[in-house]
Amino acid sequence: MKTRVGIVLDSTTQIPEEIKEKIPFKVVSLHVTVDGNNRCETDIKDEEIVSRLENCKDLKSSSPSIGEFEKAYNEFFEEGIEDILVLTLSKENSATYEVAKMAVDILAEEKKEHVVVLNTLLNNYGLTNVLYALEPLFKKDISFKEFTGKAEKYLKNSHLSFTIFDLKHLFRGGRLSKLSCALGLLFKIKPIIEMIDGKLVLTKKERTTINIIKYYMNQIADYASRFKKVLCRFIFLGNNKEHVDKMIEMVNKNYTNVEYTVATSVGPVFLVHLGNSGFGISLTGVDEE
Repeated sequence: MKTRVGIVLDSTTQIPEEIKEKIPFKVVSLHVTVDGNNRCETDIKDEEIVSRLENCKDLKSSSPSIGEFEKAYNEFFEEGIEDILVLTLSKENSATYEVAKMAVDILAEEKKEHVVVLNTLLNNYGLTNVLYALEPLFKKDISFKEFTGKAEKYLKNSHLSFTIFDLKHLFRGGRLSKLSCALGLLFKIKPIIEMIDGKLVLTKKERTTINIIKYYMNQIADYASRFKKVLCRFIFLGNNKEHVDKMIEMVNKNYTNVEYTVATSVGPVFLVHLGNSGFGISLTGVDEE
């Protein structure tokens, strides 16, 4: 007997096709406003946002509604799913987590205890990595409490880092001062942004991609030394594939316990805030064989 758990995600988590086939999931969409026109993120292609990044003054995102989460929960219950785990982007980065929790409060009493909303402390491709870690659990007969405990462990044992090559999108979104943006562009500084306690924190400023790659590889080395298996997800945006290729070559040469996947999209919402030029990694440590 397999576990009857369904996962509700928000649309900022990119779900690979091979994962879609293996886990029961539903997606609740965030919204993107382009020149006053508000639409669901799931209805927008990356290319549309990329084409507007340079000249659109009214480009922003917003959380889903309570009703959209409630609908996803009830649809799962109607389909025979017994328990629901909700994994949204970090509470520190969006109101989506709080909205998901408020949607639980308006469910029928007998349903409330069967929905758990976790503060993931992660975003985007970091959560994709956790989905890869969770996938084998759907083949096992384990309790919802055990399933949730595993999810919390994988989230805790995860880390995300990203480098942005164009700072003006961070400035436009209010996440970088005008002075910092100007100095960064002038000196060609490449910031490394990491998830620290659920927040996006600018932890380092580098001027060469070689140093950035070294920094990421040190993170991989640390995880490889601490866990039996490491799930690594590389991501590159724009013309930055060569940097990821270099890291993959080093992983293949030096590690037998690191499994990697590659992504080329962060989706419309994160394109609005990060732009379309950069690369990064996410890591999830797994102690089970």
